[in-house]
Amino acid sequence: MLWRVLRAGRRPPAIWILLLGLGVVAALLFVQSLEPYRTAWPVPLFITLLAWLAMSATQLERRLAPAIEDDPLMKKALERRNALAREIDLLEAPSFRRQVEDVLQQVDQDILPEFERRLARYRALEASLADQRKGRGPLVGASPATLKNLQQLSAAQQEALQGLLTKLSDMVANLMGLSHSTEDPETLRRARALAEDMATYWEASAEVFKDNGPTPHS
Repeated sequence: MLWRVLRAGRRPPAIWILLLGLGVVAALLFVQSLEPYRTAWPVPLFITLLAWLAMSATQLERRLAPAIEDDPLMKKALERRNALAREIDLLEAPSFRRQVEDVLQQVDQDILPEFERRLARYRALEASLADQRKGRGPLVGASPATLKNLQQLSAAQQEALQGLLTKLSDMVANLMGLSHSTEDPETLRRARALAEDMATYWEASAEVFKDNGPTPHS
């Protein structure tokens, strides 16, 4: 658990707190005009570390409480994202590279964070249904019609998540073709079409997650 907190602390805003606090400590130790306060340096250091760990734990709760990073579907999404990045390195034509780098940026900034959030919702619903089947949890006693609706919703969410993985795989496969081809306009057109199709699909699938938040194009 501790290593997860420390890893979360490498991201803003926790890392900003740490760097700012260490800057204050360094000033106390090395700035001549602050020499009268030098012996007090352990106090801001302790406060800095305490604040950094507290903020890191907050970020850990937001991102990792459902252990989504270790979820098989999340690992598959990251595997395809990393494959996409590797294929970019093999592209020789500058026009191809710029276009695909834009796609990778969209995946990193929009699609993967949303995938993570939606996956957490899907897993939470899946866990509640599993508890109900074992006679536990808040769904015990719900009407058959309500349970059926929730089961259908869970299946639709799983299909949407799997669908995005398929589209990411299609994108990687298309880039493998690009990395072994010359600057063919038709090949580039297919790459653009796949990227647009992936974003459109992801927007359309928001409904099954009861998602009123931002979409990748918003």
